[in-house]
Amino acid sequence: MAYTKITPRARSGITGISTEVDLDADGEDGEVSCWISPPERVAAITIAVHALSGYSGDIEYTVEACCNTTSVIGDDGTGGYWDPIEKDKDSYTDDNVFMLTNCVTGIRVTAKTGKINVCFVG
Repeated sequence: MAYTKITPRARSGITGISTEVDLDADGEDGEVSCWISPPERVAAITIAVHALSGYSGDIEYTVEACCNTTSVIGDDGTGGYWDPIEKDKDSYTDDNVFMLTNCVTGIRVTAKTGKINVCFVG
């Protein structure tokens, strides 16, 4: 009998989240951000940040969390108070995977330099 790993596909919609976006801070807009408001029924969110495939330049980005209400955060994620997820680390310069328990109302990733892919899964 063979055993194989089964990966659930039901990670989007009402009870889960699985989304990604490419951010390009090298463009004319400079720093660019993406943010999510984790669904209440998701216990934890994994955030994976990688330099885009084929991109050979330097990357720098921030990962922040917010506890303000989503109405204060706003549609563009610029309202409220955002804190680094690690008190002693303001930004990152390499590929990383982070996990936050869902006790926040917002998670934001900002590309300061370079081109990155950001995935949120929970």
